[in-house]
Amino acid sequence: MTQGRYGNLIDVANAKLFRDGIKAIEGRSAPEAAFVVMSGEWGLGKTHLGLNYAVQNDVPFVRLQPACTPHWVLTDWVSELGEQPAHRTESLFEQLIGILAKRPRAVIFDEVEHALANGKVLDQIRGVVDAVEIPCVLLGREFVVQKLKRHPAVWSRVSSVVKFRRMKEDDMAKLLAARAGCKVDAELMDRLLKETEGRMRLAMGAADELKRIAARSQSKTLTAADVAARQLVKAEARPSATTAPGGEEG
Repeated sequence: MTQGRYGNLIDVANAKLFRDGIKAIEGRSAPEAAFVVMSGEWGLGKTHLGLNYAVQNDVPFVRLQPACTPHWVLTDWVSELGEQPAHRTESLFEQLIGILAKRPRAVIFDEVEHALANGKVLDQIRGVVDAVEIPCVLLGREFVVQKLKRHPAVWSRVSSVVKFRRMKEDDMAKLLAARAGCKVDAELMDRLLKETEGRMRLAMGAADELKRIAARSQSKTLTAADVAARQLVKAEARPSATTAPGGEEG
């Protein structure tokens, strides 16, 4: 994983929530309480924030897949640590403990909802985390907290829960300044908040479109009239109703 677009972080409210969650897990009083759950609706920036932290701190970022198995997850974890994965699940487990015992590093699991149907996946993750007492960040949809409570072996080790929120006007202004290099008038701000629903994923796409418009007009402040005929939020940026929720800016 390269630094790329995840090298610079826009300091929106959810970024502070993410940092607070990391501080809580790093400063936990009980070593075994090594899990932090960060949940929220689709498109609020969970994946973006997780990848940014992973890049900046050289920690593995493992995106869980639908129907994932213990072998699959442990293999991806070892690969993210830059090692050649063993073939058997038991060997992968011991391999991870060996790697992390020499150089302890936190781990981030994205789209953890995909692991909730298979308790064995969570058990394997918990087993490694317990053995080396590393911080473990679980990113997932708004419903994962309630479902994780059905797995007491993991839930009892959760030290904090972070709930991501939709963007407000000050967040949108920061995003536009950083990503589009422009400001907008009050009417256009209202349009952006309405059409993006306060979702970071949709707002980033809209900001990219506004950046192109601002560059052509050489204007530092755009008005609603300037973009009245332009589509700012692309339909394809929303998750499909027929596919599993997800997406790069989850």
